[in-house]
Amino acid sequence: MARPSNRKRVLDAFEHLLVDDVGVPATLDAVAAAAQVSKGGLLYHFPSKDALVEGLLARLRAQVDDDVA
Repeated sequence: MARPSNRKRVLDAFEHLLVDDVGVPATLDAVAAAAQVSKGGLLYHFPSKDALVEGLLARLRAQVDDDVA
């Protein structure tokens, strides 16, 4: 099985920190560590925390659209 892309791993880690690790700050450093990527690798895909939030929202919207269809 192929390893998920770094972008997907970052979004998975961010979602996990927000949903499952309540009380743990979802800083860019924490997300990078949870995704097992460098902070530079995270910033390559999401240049700011706002971009990371938008990326997660876009993924959630796509999942909702798939569920509705």
